Amino acid sequence: MIIRNLSEPEIETARQLCFTAFEANIDGAASPAASADRILHQPKTRMHRDYRNTLAAFDENGSMQACVSHCLCPVYFDGNTAQMAAVGDVAALPACRGKGVMKALFSTLLNRLHQQQIPFSYLYPFSGTYYAQYGYSYCVKHNQWTLSLASLPAFPEKGSIRLWNPSLQKPVQEIYEQFCSHINLAVRRESIEWLHAIGQFEPSTDHIFTYVYFDEADEALAYMTYQKKQTQQGNVMFCREFFYKNLHGLKGLLNFCRSRKAYYESVCFSLPESVPLELILSEFQLPRLQPAEIRQRMHGMVRVIDPKAALSLASFSGNGQLSLWLTDSLLPQNTGMWQITWEHGRAVSIRTPASPCCAERTEAETDMSLDIGLFSRLLCSGISAQGLALLPEETIRCKNEAILSCFPLKTADVFEYF
Repeated sequence: MIIRNLSEPEIETARQLCFTAFEANIDGAASPAASADRILHQPKTRMHRDYRNTLAAFDENGSMQACVSHCLCPVYFDGNTAQMAAVGDVAALPACRGKGVMKALFSTLLNRLHQQQIPFSYLYPFSGTYYAQYGYSYCVKHNQWTLSLASLPAFPEKGSIRLWNPSLQKPVQEIYEQFCSHINLAVRRESIEWLHAIGQFEPSTDHIFTYVYFDEADEALAYMTYQKKQTQQGNVMFCREFFYKNLHGLKGLLNFCRSRKAYYESVCFSLPESVPLELILSEFQLPRLQPAEIRQRMHGMVRVIDPKAALSLASFSGNGQLSLWLTDSLLPQNTGMWQITWEHGRAVSIRTPASPCCAERTEAETDMSLDIGLFSRLLCSGISAQGLALLPEETIRCKNEAILSCFPLKTADVFEYF
């Protein structure tokens, strides 16, 4: 088996492989050739723009058997900017599944990224169990809210709503950046993300609408992008984007939604788990049986690739020290004892398994044992005392306070579909 990057003429072959493996047309393209042409000449996502990063596995006859794509995204992380490898188009022909081909692809990809000192990787799984074997872990939880427009209160905000046009791009970008700047793993969007999120759509033909809320002082405070979805309960304003700068912006958007109640039954949007939206809502169950619905769902999986790079960017609580025994089957250089010392919420010393003081230590001598998947989840979103109680007792050999200080609760979310 040979593993290497695609050449440009092989992009169509890779798309054929993906169409076959997924047993469906993908990317809205009618054929692999159309998909390849779009990637080469009109990419609308970072993944497609950087498609030559795709790794493929070939048999001894040079026939492509599997592929995996990735692109590097700048993301927010604990007040810093980190690099995250977004992974997609994970595809293998049925005849070669179960033969270690995909494991070899992921091993090659992750080792290359480790050499580049990339802290994180992220993907959307078809199976959490499958990707857990490569070190990925669920980390992000979304609350998807569906609210009856008839149940929304009339808030006192008296601003105005404008349909998005290119002249509003800067204020829209500022809204997104303010909302996401304290959310771990949220992508620091560049022009390619904005094209995919908003700029590619023509409201009159695509029927996907972006509206921006301005307050009475003419400051842009919030925006939403939605399309109509027809359900048994009626028309739904289904939001692809829903961001705001402050409470006035949030209420302004909800007022706009309420104004559409003659045309829609409800609005549906997602917010990070940490946003207690119920605090501003007065009605959850109407007499005509139109309840508000809150669906919580896991939203993608994260993996730390280079623990030292990730820890150097991380925030902690107060001062402390913790020794960890990490296990990473695909990146054995990560396996062993890690000792972290932090002061005033930032790491001042990170000793790796290669450090003299760690190299000869055993797992039993460390404060905590965890695999790379659990470490990834804890570093990005933290853990509570209640969560610690669910971990196996034999993995913890220190006081809970030290772990809670090392992994304080944080908000993590990703709003891109790569």
